[in-house]
Amino acid sequence: MTNHARILAVAATVAVLAACDDTTGPDATVGLTLSAALAPAAAPAAPASTGSPLPPQARAETLYDGVNELVLHYVGLAVDEVELESVLDDECDDSDGEGMAGNDDCAEFEAGPFLLELPLDGSTVVEVAEVAVRPGTYDELEFEIDVPDGEDGAFVEAHPDFQGVSVWVRGTWNGEPFTFISDVEAEQEMALVPAMEVLEGDAPRNLTLTLDISGWFTDGSGALVDPSSALKGGENEALVKDNIRLSIDLFEDHDHDGEDDHEGGHD
Repeated sequence: MTNHARILAVAATVAVLAACDDTTGPDATVGLTLSAALAPAAAPAAPASTGSPLPPQARAETLYDGVNELVLHYVGLAVDEVELESVLDDECDDSDGEGMAGNDDCAEFEAGPFLLELPLDGSTVVEVAEVAVRPGTYDELEFEIDVPDGEDGAFVEAHPDFQGVSVWVRGTWNGEPFTFISDVEAEQEMALVPAMEVLEGDAPRNLTLTLDISGWFTDGSGALVDPSSALKGGENEALVKDNIRLSIDLFEDHDHDGEDDHEGGHD
């Protein structure tokens, strides 16, 4: 694992689970990428160690609350599964014993597990996975951070630091190096508002996940907490796990600029 923030792996498994009818075949699918970005962070106050404002590219990873300084050098997450759902998914359950395979109107994809390393080098958006989807209307994306299990042997072999770990952070706390690891599990069902309509012949589409890491190690007042206090059994373990779960957002971002294509149109 390196200090350079990047995506080490696209999806280890990417499957397009779609049944094709006579009018919509594989050639009618549209490319869809899933990207990740840091949520915009307000410029921090001057940290005690420098006494001067930080350059823009450092603002997403350096935090200061007037007393303590937290610098994040690396943030990696084990993503177990990403799944896009159609507005028809309520009709695509397994109640008839056939589910997706038995309904030509159903279309979705699953990707994962893979390692998501957040861009702390000033990059705006990094691509996580690329798939093909059938034309249709999609209103929800499920995103799951989870500890690798016995079925994820290839992932653990490629990323041994994530054995029993779902989140790995390195940085400094008031100038002292720290490593934070967690077994947090975060399964998010994020609505696309408005729903994303994909038409045959459309240009490739993109969805962007944003993670607000600036709030991971903060308490209810906004004060920073020592990451070592959030390790297993620590007094702030539950606080930081909840902060991680609440930090994820999703929106359409077809121009890959890290901003919502529908102003105010996501939740």
